[in-house]
Amino acid sequence: MTESVVAKIRAASHNLESRQLLPELGLPFIPQTSYALSASAIRIILNDLVLHRRRCVVELGAGMSTLYLAQVLKECSGAQLISVDHDAEWLAFVGEQLRRIGAASAVRLVHAPLELVEPLTEVKWYSHQELRSALSGQTIDSVIVDGPKARHGNDAETRSHAFAFLEPQLNSEGFVVFMDDINRQGERRIYERWAQEFDLDRVADAEFCGLGILAPRAQPLKFKIV
Repeated sequence: MTESVVAKIRAASHNLESRQLLPELGLPFIPQTSYALSASAIRIILNDLVLHRRRCVVELGAGMSTLYLAQVLKECSGAQLISVDHDAEWLAFVGEQLRRIGAASAVRLVHAPLELVEPLTEVKWYSHQELRSALSGQTIDSVIVDGPKARHGNDAETRSHAFAFLEPQLNSEGFVVFMDDINRQGERRIYERWAQEFDLDRVADAEFCGLGILAPRAQPLKFKIV
């Protein structure tokens, strides 16, 4: 019980501190939903992005995090964020905010509708055709898995298709995968399974805020990034 209380206090404190440390966006109001990455998670991802010099970042699930990532990446020569979402209207909104903060040039927004990948289970994931087109020729340094939405029993593991699809294009010299919402059973199972099946290290530094970090065992992260 005591450890649980201490953990909750630590998470709340880190999230509050992170809100103060995130880069200014210059927007009067940023709408947040229950699906958004926490301030803690965004801060941790940005730490890794800068310290490990990530130049091609793929984000599955666009949102508030897209704005912060773009704000940092626009200052990094040759860097690009490829942000994927199934909701065209939401992508248009995100695109407008990117233009308002002057960071649209650092981001490629990709509309990839959800399609059945396992007809017998009704599991849906992003259109393979749209993703292959968007990622053609890319060497990916960082992946952020925060979509599609997974709220019910029948889609609890909808994000499980991401790693196998992206693996051929992950940087052979080192990469990182972030999985949000690992405090939920579906994402936790995916996170643990990927570590085992693809010989990845689970970096426990960010699990306190529900963010899982995976890196190749042969190429561990150079920095503690929390």
